Amino acid sequence: MASDFDWVYTLMDSSRVSTFLISILLIVYGSFRSLNLEQQSALANGEKDGRTDKEKKNSKGNEGSSAQTDVDAFQAMCLPVGASISLLVMFFFFDSMQTMFAACTAIIASIALAFLLLPMCQYFMRPCSNSATLSRLSSLPLCGRFSAPELVSFALSVSIVFVWTLTGHWLLMDALGMGLCVAFIALVRLPSLKVSTLLLTGLLLYDVFWVFFSSYIFNSNVMVRVATRSADNPMRALARRLNVDNNMINDAPKLSLPGKLVFPSIKTSGQYSMLGLGDIVSTTASTVL
Repeated sequence: MASDFDWVYTLMDSSRVSTFLISILLIVYGSFRSLNLEQQSALANGEKDGRTDKEKKNSKGNEGSSAQTDVDAFQAMCLPVGASISLLVMFFFFDSMQTMFAACTAIIASIALAFLLLPMCQYFMRPCSNSATLSRLSSLPLCGRFSAPELVSFALSVSIVFVWTLTGHWLLMDALGMGLCVAFIALVRLPSLKVSTLLLTGLLLYDVFWVFFSSYIFNSNVMVRVATRSADNPMRALARRLNVDNNMINDAPKLSLPGKLVFPSIKTSGQYSMLGLGDIVSTTASTVL
């Protein structure tokens, strides 16, 4: 009798449920962040249009353009091609470039996670100081001007990435992946249905080929192999270069790069459910349109 319901237990496994719920949450939250950025940009443009020519000239250079980036039709067609080239580079040259991959991923993930943590920092810092203090910009050499919540969120992000490099814990890797997801959903915008259709069609062909047909050409599933490989820890590489003898750094594990979300199963030890970030982002692109 129990075997008749094994498929139900498999479907309702904690790892699968967690993957589904977190992906839905990321889609909804990233969409709201995207719409919020659009509203802020529209308000800023409206205020700018209401100023006199003299005011516009005096404020020139103090206001940046919209934080969002529009994808045109040519970029939508090139994106799957560029992703395929990147996938092949990581497939063939991962061993010789893994430390660089891990270091670049850590830097990009730090910025993305800071973007994810920014609203939380703004919320908790609001009772501690007035709005003028929160909006006051601090100038950093070679980096530009930042508000206090932005600096705090970036400091928290760097701390989380640092702990992740020392421990390689899957939960911290998921946090970095969530930051990458939300940042891409919020900051990259598809301006028309035509662009959305081109991009989603290209990504569908990209996924189908590399997941189901790449093994016939390369004798290995390229997508799965790249997604599941672990990279040498950049902290260990830096310690070897600087001749630093530290047990914590020397024992730092290899890093599974945050290009996916993984959730362990409570029922089966060592079993994980995995979902690529591209699957979440591509399905969200058309919903934010």
